[in-house]
Amino acid sequence: MKKHIFGFIINIIIAAVLSAGAAFFPYASVLIMAVSTIFFMVCAYTHKISETLILLIASLLAIIAAKCSLSVNADNLFTSTSLFCLTSLSGAVIGLLTKFKSSFRMVIAGGTFANLASFLIDFAVLKFRHNLDLGEELINKPVADFFEVYSQILSSANISGAENIIEVMGDLQWYMQQMLATVVPSVLIILCAFFAYVTFVIGRKFIFKKHGVVMENYPHFWQLQLPRSASMALAVLFIVTFFMNSSPVAGAITNIIIILCALYMLCGLSVVDFFLRKKRFHWAIRIVIYVIAFTVLSVIGVLIPVANAPSLLLFTGVIDGLFDFRRLRSGGEKYEA
Repeated sequence: MKKHIFGFIINIIIAAVLSAGAAFFPYASVLIMAVSTIFFMVCAYTHKISETLILLIASLLAIIAAKCSLSVNADNLFTSTSLFCLTSLSGAVIGLLTKFKSSFRMVIAGGTFANLASFLIDFAVLKFRHNLDLGEELINKPVADFFEVYSQILSSANISGAENIIEVMGDLQWYMQQMLATVVPSVLIILCAFFAYVTFVIGRKFIFKKHGVVMENYPHFWQLQLPRSASMALAVLFIVTFFMNSSPVAGAITNIIIILCALYMLCGLSVVDFFLRKKRFHWAIRIVIYVIAFTVLSVIGVLIPVANAPSLLLFTGVIDGLFDFRRLRSGGEKYEA
């Protein structure tokens, strides 16, 4: 009992230090947030719910104290709230869902939505408290600057018909800005899901090493596979897009297609990892193989566009989802992970 109380007090101190560190050292906040998220997942899984709430409160108070150490105002309070969500919310949600043995999809979905909510709160703070338009800063301005530089190069080169090219580029600039703005939701969801999955994987390994707990109900990376129905849904959505004009519905379908394609590429990499693991390659060797393969395929992709790494992984993921080459659904392939 005393050992548990002492460990809990240590975790409170760690939570406060991590949270205050993210507030005091903004340039290191990304690394601190990554560590903090994994820390809160482990704590939520290993501690009681009441103890997890105390850790969250300690984290929030530490951030508020750090942010408001010089002055207490609305800006600092709003910033503290958004930073608290970024550093602890998704980790706590993932830890609690795994603690209650929720399904793998529910765990990743919960972590994704928690990350998404945290980012949206942060974006809202930047928008309403600091009058910062992220769409303008991250999409419109960079694209406009790129086309402006390119137009200046064309103008100074005295190329015949440069004025016509520049005029066409104006329309292309608008189209690119609209296209990038359309896919922002899917990109944000993919990033949030990626952070949630990485948090889950690292947190699970840490829980196993520190507490000896094996989460058998959750798949390893080499076991990731989408159901056959997902490939049918992807095919239908692709066909539907050919018959739809630009509209909010078409934009929503485009985002769903991008998310499904990203999932299939991840499953394709999972297939590769499965067979490399089967050959007993060490994880470091597998990473080297991935880097070399991606580099070579990037060069080949310049000459043969369909031979690039994302397309091949997408194709591999779809085929495996349809025909189950790894025999995961039947449980035919089993070995020590």
